[in-house]
Amino acid sequence: MTTTFVLIHAAFHGDWVWSRVSDHLVKMGHKVVTPSFAAGRAGHAATLSSHVADLLDLLSHFTHTRVVLVAQSYGGLVATAASARVHRQIAGLVYIDAILPEHGKSMLETIPLAFANAYRARRSFDGGLPVILPARGHTPGLRNAGDRSFVAGHISPQPFASFDEPADLVTRDDALAGIPRHYLHCSAHSIDPSASLYAGFAHRAATDRGWFHRNLPLGFYGVLSSPRSMANAIVEATHGVSGGLSSRCLRRVLDVVDETDGSPISLAELANIAGLSAWHFARCFKQSMGVPPHAYLLTRRIEKAARLLQQSDLMLGDVARLSGFSSASRFATVFRQSVGMAPHAFRNLRTP
Repeated sequence: MTTTFVLIHAAFHGDWVWSRVSDHLVKMGHKVVTPSFAAGRAGHAATLSSHVADLLDLLSHFTHTRVVLVAQSYGGLVATAASARVHRQIAGLVYIDAILPEHGKSMLETIPLAFANAYRARRSFDGGLPVILPARGHTPGLRNAGDRSFVAGHISPQPFASFDEPADLVTRDDALAGIPRHYLHCSAHSIDPSASLYAGFAHRAATDRGWFHRNLPLGFYGVLSSPRSMANAIVEATHGVSGGLSSRCLRRVLDVVDETDGSPISLAELANIAGLSAWHFARCFKQSMGVPPHAYLLTRRIEKAARLLQQSDLMLGDVARLSGFSSASRFATVFRQSVGMAPHAFRNLRTP
């Protein structure tokens, strides 16, 4: 089935960030549109409202076609506000580490205070207009030097007004609730303190039964470093996964994993919850989540360990035990392999 995807970029970025994902989606037989939002016109800075208006203008050319909006970071505000106005035209919403807006609140009021203050600290002027400067050199999860140079050469200031204007989500009915909504959380960088910008939104989607939530073993810039995997995840979110677990079954399994909070749980126990043999469950789980069960469970345990290291002064042995590891030495080895640094070095990164 051919789908029309509209890919909405993050702040400081443009349509260029989607180029590789777009190529893969087109090769899979889909139609792709990648708008790039203007910083301003005729001496006036762009706002959230003007970006929403730009998207609505684009969608007006697809009045006979239902589209799937795919949004990353700030793009989540634009996609949500536009969908509230033309909800019958939206076949689905896919949020990739995106900000979920609240009516009457600006982005700076919606995200954690530490991040809002960091953005305000980078406020400057460009051509006489107030902007927020991009964080140069901040490319989480992007290891290829060529890719980092590519991003550095393309990112640009973001109009301050777009972050400071309250979101308008008013509709005459519960329009957004009727749109299938999917949240793809790039958990490969969730052990990084910077990921807490999106962790709250991902948790909201994971605990709200009106959403489908999935962790991806990719970083924020997976759109560049792993475009094929990202394209597959987008299609699977909207079309379903052939041979995978049903959404309801997967939700039950992930809920149990969340409830264990890093404590050991066996493959047999998870398979029993799904009503499948261990072998068949492992195969279906990997098809649905992109990683085998043991890798997913390990990621969750590392995530918990990272939170404990950042938020407490517990001894490493206690962190290891509470995260489900058999010993401190085993924990230290696995943590270093997963994160790229020793637990004590990671703890030293936290803000005083």
